[in-house]
Amino acid sequence: MKRKKRILMIISIILILGILVFSVYLLLYYKKMKDSKEQTHKFIEEYNELVEKEQASYVIIEINPKAILEVINNKVVNLGCLNEDCENIFNIDVVNKGLNETIEILYQTAKEKGVDVSNGVKVSSVNKEIEKEVSILEYTNYQTINLEEEKEWLSKVRDNKDILNHTAKYYYNNKLLEFYQNDSDYGDVYTCNIVKEEISCYITLKFERELPYDVTLANQFSYNEKHQKLMDTLDKFNIEYKNKIEDVEGIDLFKINNIEKIKINNKWYSVGGSYHEKDSFYKGNNNIVLNSVLESGSYGYSFTTLPLSKLDLISLSYNESDLVILKNYHSETISIPMVHEEN
Repeated sequence: MKRKKRILMIISIILILGILVFSVYLLLYYKKMKDSKEQTHKFIEEYNELVEKEQASYVIIEINPKAILEVINNKVVNLGCLNEDCENIFNIDVVNKGLNETIEILYQTAKEKGVDVSNGVKVSSVNKEIEKEVSILEYTNYQTINLEEEKEWLSKVRDNKDILNHTAKYYYNNKLLEFYQNDSDYGDVYTCNIVKEEISCYITLKFERELPYDVTLANQFSYNEKHQKLMDTLDKFNIEYKNKIEDVEGIDLFKINNIEKIKINNKWYSVGGSYHEKDSFYKGNNNIVLNSVLESGSYGYSFTTLPLSKLDLISLSYNESDLVILKNYHSETISIPMVHEEN
């Protein structure tokens, strides 16, 4: 009897200790998750401050004289001419003046020198915030351009080596790279580099491969931790995502750590593990599903996918050569919903 009591007591102590250890672990885990969210919030605030203070925007001004302004924190730091009329008419100093003040000076200067300004001033930029800034000037017409169009305009600069050499952009990109490198998740979750004057950031292949696809009792905490890190990273790069799994049969095939869809260039795409049962290299890989096609006569689907680690987190672009076609020929036994881009 005493031996049984002793055994029961030992078992009880072990259970109590186990519960205590588990409770402490749980508290530490949730504290870690809370700290992670706070760090992400701080990261986003500091990033926004850096962008506002240091980002160089190019603003194209078209009256008849055509000029390009380099603007940092709403101050003009450089002016370059895009045609001969600009060189003849805009021989003025606008450095350190506000953007709207500069546009007003250019407008009035052109008007005074006999340029027809009846069509107003056409203002173009990649930076959409510029539109808000210049909207108070009644004579401006704004147009958003893309990076390729911006590069084309920059190639036409006639008289300003600093703009031609992208001096301000080079400085800003290096400041931004340094900022990312100081992030606690840098190197583990994502990494960045500068190529041809553009900064790009990517999920690391190591982190992509470590993302659990199926949640089990054994990997519950690891699953949640990786899920939090993935969400934090998407938040840091202002990438929208949905992590509410809809009640659709088979939808669990299309999620990465409970993230069901992500938004790329204003379109929603499903994400999920590999569907190629015969190829272990792709089995369990984490992909963005860009398109799916029902293959006639094959009883399955083919999926055009992009590995998560191949998406540029800043520009949301990718190389066509990184696309992977995956297939599933078991749709007669597994219910697979059609996956396609969603407006």
